[in-house]
Amino acid sequence: MGDERTVLVLTQPYDVTADYVVAELAARDVPVFRCDPGDFPQTLTLVARWGGGWHGSLRLPGRRAALHNLGCAYYRRPTAFELPAHLSDEERRWAAREARMGLGGVLVRTRGGSTTRMTSPAPSTSRPSSPPPTRSGCPCPDIDHE
Repeated sequence: MGDERTVLVLTQPYDVTADYVVAELAARDVPVFRCDPGDFPQTLTLVARWGGGWHGSLRLPGRRAALHNLGCAYYRRPTAFELPAHLSDEERRWAAREARMGLGGVLVRTRGGSTTRMTSPAPSTSRPSSPPPTRSGCPCPDIDHE
């Protein structure tokens, strides 16, 4: 595998086309991290910190992908965000918008502040209009980011 960057495959769990893509990448020894953004924030988690680019990881039970090592993303038919059932309609709309902007904004700007190459178009609502500020004035806890 060497210095190859991880291909991020963003799709629903039962996507036969993505299955073929993942199988072909695996046959070529290309590292792949497949996940459904709809699992965020219940199962899929994001640990990220800004500092000359995003640092941290995407995590699923038993596996993770380092943000600094993402090379490109294949975006194809993910499901809607799974949000807690106890939220009101207004809270669900707000939480879905925040999840989309937070997760999507980090994923399109992961490599040293540059834009992650998308092999298929991600929705424009997940793209930040400008790079995030290096300091927001909010303290960040020092946790394991890798």
